[in-house]
Amino acid sequence: MGLVSEVLATNARKPIFGYRAMIMSIIAIAFLSTIVWGHHMFVSGMNPFLGSVFTFTTLLIAIPSAVKAFNWITTLWKGNLQLNPAMLFSIGMVSTFITGGLTGIIVGDSTLDINVHDTYFVVAHFHLVMGISALYGMFAGIYHWFPKMFGRMLNKNLGYIHVWVTTICAYGVFFPMHFIGLAGLPRRYYTNTAFPLFDDLQNVNVVMTVFALVGGAFQLVFLWNFFSSIFYGKRAPQNPWRSTTLEWTTPVEHMHGNWPGEIPHVHRWPYDYSKPGHDVDFVPQNILSLFTLKIIVMNEIADQQLIVNEDENQFELQLEDGKAVVEYVLTGNKINLVHTEVPKEFTGKGIAAILVKKVLEYVKQKNYILIPSCSYVAKYVDNHPEYHSLLSEGYQM
Repeated sequence: MGLVSEVLATNARKPIFGYRAMIMSIIAIAFLSTIVWGHHMFVSGMNPFLGSVFTFTTLLIAIPSAVKAFNWITTLWKGNLQLNPAMLFSIGMVSTFITGGLTGIIVGDSTLDINVHDTYFVVAHFHLVMGISALYGMFAGIYHWFPKMFGRMLNKNLGYIHVWVTTICAYGVFFPMHFIGLAGLPRRYYTNTAFPLFDDLQNVNVVMTVFALVGGAFQLVFLWNFFSSIFYGKRAPQNPWRSTTLEWTTPVEHMHGNWPGEIPHVHRWPYDYSKPGHDVDFVPQNILSLFTLKIIVMNEIADQQLIVNEDENQFELQLEDGKAVVEYVLTGNKINLVHTEVPKEFTGKGIAAILVKKVLEYVKQKNYILIPSCSYVAKYVDNHPEYHSLLSEGYQM
């Protein structure tokens, strides 16, 4: 489930929907799975009250499972879907997780289970949820992380063949199995020829067997694609899926350790896809957030030395693109701050406050008498009582 969540978010170009709910759901599933074992024994003669307890715990596990299913679907909703083999296997896993989970409501009820216990209905339910879903998740992970493991790409066309044939054959095997289970066909019997009432189900068994053989045979396509691509596949770029997580920041070549030089720092969560304010639709975890960048820039500016340009009668702070200035008029020991100007792209980012503070510290150091003609400077001084002593006596703010 974790692999599928990662692949879905990456290829939907959206953050995983309900991230915290997904975490709590998987924890809940892990816990509840330890107290549902009694549903295997509903027809063993157990106390009916105990059966009702296990019915409750078994049906309760449907709630976190449904949360995960709905969150996966919502992650896909209106996403920019990249339908590569890994994504298709992930979508297939969501499909089998839901279809297999719905039949779990029947076998999880101690009353309804009487009719289908130890039939092929149980086989179909179990293998869709625990077999095919797990297999799809594994395949999704292999197709997604193969470039990182081997530095080469799997053949996409062979991947599509593998996806579609596996999906069709999986449902071809297990979907009819529900119906022969409802018809009463028991599991674990070597042959059913001794029971004439099941003769009419023989053709369904043949169809399921054909699907199983074809599906199994086409796994050879995957094996060929896997091993041949290790040696002859197209060389993979460093981040072929434009993913945000740290493993895709490592170099493609094999080396001691993961990263040359300093280990990158994590500055954001792993699902910053299609984030407004960025030129691309993904922001890797090692990229500083805009807030952090602002703090760094502000600290760098705050550490700068104030430039006193006596030729142009202005105080200056050098910025990346341009400079921030405070114009002044000096008459004797009185200094009149008449105008503050900051480049447009830095407006509202606190640069003016840093500059004015530095200017006021300079005025304080020189023992000048302050005349704040500039409205911004006047407001700043009014809000900072420590600079009121710079004003001439009787000056009204």
